[in-house]
Amino acid sequence: MFHDVIAGALSEIPQFFNVVVISRTTPSPKLARLRANRTIGTLGWDQLKLRLEESLSMARAAGNHDEAAATALHRVSDGWAAGLVLLLEGSESGSGEFLPPDTTSREKVFDYFAGEILDRASAQHSELLMYTAFLPRMTVPMAVAVTGRESAGELLHHCYKRHLFTNRRGGEDETYEYHALFREFLCRRARKTLDSCELHRILIRSAALLEASGHPDAAFALYCEATDWATACALLRREALRKNRACRRGNGPPRVASHRRRSRFGFSRANAFLASKMSLRP
Repeated sequence: MFHDVIAGALSEIPQFFNVVVISRTTPSPKLARLRANRTIGTLGWDQLKLRLEESLSMARAAGNHDEAAATALHRVSDGWAAGLVLLLEGSESGSGEFLPPDTTSREKVFDYFAGEILDRASAQHSELLMYTAFLPRMTVPMAVAVTGRESAGELLHHCYKRHLFTNRRGGEDETYEYHALFREFLCRRARKTLDSCELHRILIRSAALLEASGHPDAAFALYCEATDWATACALLRREALRKNRACRRGNGPPRVASHRRRSRFGFSRANAFLASKMSLRP
């Protein structure tokens, strides 16, 4: 009934008048005829997100003339206008100077996420969001595996369709990813609210999934956060052997391998760090 009323009302709009409707969902099928005859049009996220020059202009209007700091805020907000405004407010020091985005400047953004999304969600949905946040990108099977719940895929699709700071990328296997600020908020909330055993379980599961999907760097970081030093060491050894074999199949021994072939791991520093941790074990 509601969409019938909207469709009828839009059909009666006089010429040269415009109506702007804001929604998190796509237009109802009831509006298909109006879309077909171009009476209405839609603007998606790609058209609405701020470009760098627009973010810089907003920053200058707020009194921030430090282009480097404003660029950093744009990169963190990823074109989200409300997020940029909140970051600009949070990044202003008491002296009136604007600082690069840090934990303090994110507080207002995190308050927004808490009030607008997490606090309004059911307990089950809140848990699923926190459980999946340690995966930078995930397929539906990965989300199901880390949460242990078949409904995880439905939640991701719901968040994407409702434009709740969730993107979806096509390809052979569709992947979902949270907006960087939203993911940071969810990880922070998980670390604060989940009990230590549950958090440890989620970190280990997430790390194993990341390792299996070809993201050893992210997996290594989570193993370290979970203080699973033995598994972290084993991952380092496997990666070192894999890189060594790849170099030998390439243009010579590892010592002459190109920079591109080298692992992004800082193997020496990582091994030294893990060795120090392992030496502290009883």
